Amino acid sequence: MNSSQTPASAAALCALILTLCPAALARTIRVANDAPADFRTIQAAVDDANDGDTVLVAPGTYTGDGNRDIEVCRAITVRSEEGPGSCIIDCGGSAADPHQGFIMLVHSETDTECGLEGFTITGGYTSHEGGGVVCVRGYPRITNCIVTANFARFSGGGIHCGGSNPIVANCIISGNSVPDDGQGGGITLGGSPGLLVNCLITGNRADGWGSGIACHRNVSIVNCTITDNRGIWLPGEGIYLSGTTKDTVLRVCNSIVCGNDSVDIFRTPPPLGGENLSRVEIDYSLVGKAWRSLTEGRPELECPPVDQLFARVGYWDPNGTPEDPSDDLWVDGDYHLKSQAGRWDPESETWLQDDVTSPCIDAGDPMSPIGYEPFPNGGRVNMGAYGGTAEASKSYFGESVCETIIAGDLNGDCIVDFEDFRILASHWMAGVPVPPPSNLNP
Repeated sequence: MNSSQTPASAAALCALILTLCPAALARTIRVANDAPADFRTIQAAVDDANDGDTVLVAPGTYTGDGNRDIEVCRAITVRSEEGPGSCIIDCGGSAADPHQGFIMLVHSETDTECGLEGFTITGGYTSHEGGGVVCVRGYPRITNCIVTANFARFSGGGIHCGGSNPIVANCIISGNSVPDDGQGGGITLGGSPGLLVNCLITGNRADGWGSGIACHRNVSIVNCTITDNRGIWLPGEGIYLSGTTKDTVLRVCNSIVCGNDSVDIFRTPPPLGGENLSRVEIDYSLVGKAWRSLTEGRPELECPPVDQLFARVGYWDPNGTPEDPSDDLWVDGDYHLKSQAGRWDPESETWLQDDVTSPCIDAGDPMSPIGYEPFPNGGRVNMGAYGGTAEASKSYFGESVCETIIAGDLNGDCIVDFEDFRILASHWMAGVPVPPPSNLNP
């Protein structure tokens, strides 16, 4: 150490370090309702946080004041300690006593990011928008969450993102609803561009528009599964695209959009005598019924029966009143793709082999990163919510799975050949896949 260093110079050096490394000032604020922690409620911890801080929530069920209608107004991350299977936000909302889960109200319309990670959010009820989560302004990031059994009167039974630029990744959005003329039974994305990636959107309902998803601006849907969404008294759509201007674009890639109530993708018609300038771009996706000239220039795609695609499809329980669909209850299924080589079973936490293989395996964009798909993976990403993740179903080549990993055998067919070279060349210099893997299951 230089003994001639003065206290003033040392202080200046410390100030410089803190200026260059603002992350050094970030705190982790802990929440637990039955163990030692900084706070007992999530709202108290959020209110104490500053930009860059993380609120870390211990396992448990959080309900009541301070653990619902949680307002996040800063660029912070609210994260569960062990994932959505062990950290539940029970809003306890009803028509008489409405409550939501999270209100992401970042006071910036520019570049402020806030994150919500690893929660199950259920029981939300609002007479406005976003039964489980509502996002206003900023750049919200919702990852590895289960948003289920929530209700909104107007829009976004599960999630509503209005004037924000959201990324929703590795989430399950199921069993949410909006009534009558509402829209976005599962999620509404409106006002600003949005991205959905590796999401399962199923068992949601709306009697207005977009039983699964309602879109109003540029939206990209990548590696998602959107199925079994329906209307209550009226037909419902998997995806509804409103807007007729040229800045309204829906992009669907590496996704499965099949088996929804009556229409899988619906684009609003143009004004009387006008031209619809909005676009729907479908790439390397399995899309069933599409209305309003989505498929000009090519025949409509046909989806196989959903029980040929998925391990176990969900279903609607009539709740003892088959004549009244309004009180039906959604029972979740397992939407991993069937595979004779092996698919991940979340209940037994083992790999099981089926007697058929889904056509959605190795059917995504060949230029998309394979990500964390297990061996053998065919060298090509799967369609659907688990494509590119560690829970992607394995590739089947018409014979027993190769037991030995051979150097250079990139696709796992037990042969090193030109196909492996082609895969290598197509992904040469590719970066690390984003987002990182995260189980869609509790």
